[in-house]
Parts: sequence; C-alpha cells; structure tokens
Amino acid sequence: MGVFIAATALGVASGDASIGPINVEVHYQLASAFCAGWIAALAGVFGTLLLRSFPSPARHRWIGGWLAFTTLAALALFLTVRPPQAIPITRLLEASALCVNVTTALLTLFLTVAGLVPLRAAWTAALSVGLLWGPLVTFLAGSGVWMLIIIARSPQVWDPVLLRMDLSLGFSPSEAIFAWGYGLRWVELVSTYGYPLLGAFIAAVAARLHLTGATAHARRFLAATYYAGVLGLVCYALVPAIGPINAFPSFFASLPMTPAQLELATATRDLALHGPERIAGGAVIARNVMPSLHVAFTLITLAAAWSWRRKFFWCCLPVGIVQIATTLTICVHYVVDLFAAVPFAALCWWLADRGVRATQHVGDKPLPALALGGEALVAGNRALWVALAAATVALVVWGCLAPLPPGVAWALSGLVVGAPAWASLRVNRQVFCCDVATSASNSTPRTTVN
Repeated sequence: MGVFIAATALGVASGDASIGPINVEVHYQLASAFCAGWIAALAGVFGTLLLRSFPSPARHRWIGGWLAFTTLAALALFLTVRPPQAIPITRLLEASALCVNVTTALLTLFLTVAGLVPLRAAWTAALSVGLLWGPLVTFLAGSGVWMLIIIARSPQVWDPVLLRMDLSLGFSPSEAIFAWGYGLRWVELVSTYGYPLLGAFIAAVAARLHLTGATAHARRFLAATYYAGVLGLVCYALVPAIGPINAFPSFFASLPMTPAQLELATATRDLALHGPERIAGGAVIARNVMPSLHVAFTLITLAAAWSWRRKFFWCCLPVGIVQIATTLTICVHYVVDLFAAVPFAALCWWLADRGVRATQHVGDKPLPALALGGEALVAGNRALWVALAAATVALVVWGCLAPLPPGVAWALSGLVVGAPAWASLRVNRQVFCCDVATSASNSTPRTTVN
C-alpha cells in the first residue's frame, strides 16, 4: 500500500502537462460509478457497526430508521438533481453514496454529542473499517491519477495486436456480439444498467462479509481486490489498449451497414492485420483493457462468495454473469482480455489467500482448511505457478505470432484459461464450506464436504 501511495505521489510530482491538479483528478476518480458503490458501502458498514453498540430492540429501530431516511434522501436527490451526460444508474449510485455519507456523519455526530453512543464506539467502528478497507481506499483515490499518467505516457496502443489475437479464433468476436445484440432492447438495458454496477457489487459482498463477522474472508477478498487493482494498472502500463469500440469504431456502425461502411470496415480490418502493431490511442481514452479487470474483479468476488457460503454464491452468480457478459455486449473488451483475466485473478487470489493464512489476526475465525496439505500443497502451489507461467508465455507467443490458425489459437486459449483455473481450484479447494445457518442463536455451523 505504501509503495502505491509513494508511486502515485511521484507520478503527480512529475508535472506532466496532461495531468490536472491533484484535487481535481482525485475528485474525478471518486465521483465515478465504480467508486460510488465503494464509498456508500464504507459509510454503511461504519454506521451499522456504530449502531450495534445499542441494545437489541433499540438497535433495530435506529438501523431501520437510518436506512429508511437515507433511502428516501437518495431517491429525492436522484429524482430532483439531473446532471448532464449522466445515465440514471450512475446518478443513483452517486446520490446513494452522497446521502449515505452525509446521514452517517450526522448520525455519528448526534449520537456521540448526545451521549447515546460512547466516543469509544465510534473510534472502534472507524478503526475496524480503516484497518480492513484502508488499502482499497488508497487504490480508489490514486488509480484515477495513475490512469491519467498511463494515458500521458502511452500515446500509442496495442489494439491491432489484440484484434489479431481475437481474429485468430476464426471470427471477430466483438463484431459478432455487436451484430447479435444490435436492436435488442433487453441487451441494451442490461448493458447500460448492469456494467456500472461492478463497484457496488463487490463492495456489497465485502460489506456482507465484514458485517457478518467473517473478517478473515473479508480481509482475503479485499486484499485480492487490491492486488488486482494495483497489478492491473501495471498491466495497463505494459500493454496499453483502448478497446475495440474506441480503436475500430468502423466495426460498430448502424446495421445494416451501407456499402461504404462495409468497405471502410474491411479496409480497417486489413490494416489491423497487416499494418503497424500500434496505433494512436487518443488523449482522453483510458488504457484499461488488457486484462479485463471487470472480469478479474468479478471472478475474485464470486470466489469469495463461494468460499464463505454456497447459498450466498448462488445469489451473487447472476450479477457476476452480467458483469462478465456486458464487457462484450458494450464492445469495450476483446475476448482475449477476458481470457487473460482468468490467470490474473488466480494469481491475485493466491497471493491474498496465502497472505491472510500466514498472518491470522487474533479473534478472527480462521479460513476453512485447505484440502491439500504438506507436500501435496507444496506440489499444488508449484503446479499453479507453472500454469500461470505457461499462460503468460502462451499469451505472449499468441500476441507475437497473431494472426494464427484457429486450431492453434483455440489451443492456446484453452491453455491460458484452463491450466490456471484447474491449478487454482485444486490448490484452493477447501475441506469444508462454512455454510452457517442463519438462525439468531449461536448454533453449530452446518458443514458439508466440498
């Protein structure tokens, strides 16, 4: 975390002309739909922990009243204030984040000043949130600045290479998906309202884990998310790309295409296949394509839900499927970006899991035991690293030699996705799943063999 903060400060201090004042860039980042969900969750968790210091009957009344007032305030703000160029889902997320923070701050001030809640309870709640969510806060605050630095340092992008890798599969996935979804109202609605929910989705899962006392699960999940975010920025600096809809807009004209549009799309495709490997990326388009963090974050979130409670996983799965599918329906990612997200997510989860298991905090319920132990676990970890290395080499070879025959490309894609997925599932397989019954009493956890 400290390295990321220092690097962000160094990047801002570099004085690049295309990067605005630090307060403007941080505000721009925190006002995004992705961060709005996190901000609302942070304030919501703090307020809930604060109100838990009340006795049981009063606690429920206070929490219910606070949530009702916050919901009404957010809806009123959403319905009355309509910033230009903001879609409804983004406005709703931003209104919710603002109202949760304001009402939580007022609630904390009132309860502590009135003596209804001791100041120590407020400090305890703030410390609990800060220690668990702190690294993510530094990433959210600094990632926007880093993205602008990457844009400034990467005037050219590698989209032609990524397109060649996609075309090696025997067709153009982005164009095929665009043609399939064009004119379908439900696809447009799911894409428009589903894609921006990623931040709220993963923040809600983290909040659920935190508030139910699954602190070790929450710490592992938040650590894996932090690793994915920071390492993702490193990947974006190494392989800057802007996505098919931004790099090749001629592929996504209104259907049916006119002869002139078809000719332009064909010429663009030929140029991408046989022309330079890099093209101009534009001065304001984010280089956040390879790998797809939308997919990586979603896979990590679903892994956290599965590891904690199976029922919770099945509730999260539909939202996760929407997150992954919409990366393609809105044509912001190549299919190869999704392939690369699998070994990337496996790496981040492994780092977080081993870190949390090695530094178990006092009072935390331990994570479920792993099925592999001793020499078998060492061998499994070795196999995972071999799989990750093989996936990385396969991606590099694929990119260097693309376009490849479809048979070769599909074989490489199977290696990129299949080997790390199999090795990760084997290494992280648990002996038991902690599917605790949801009764009010402290009943014995119901365990089932994984």
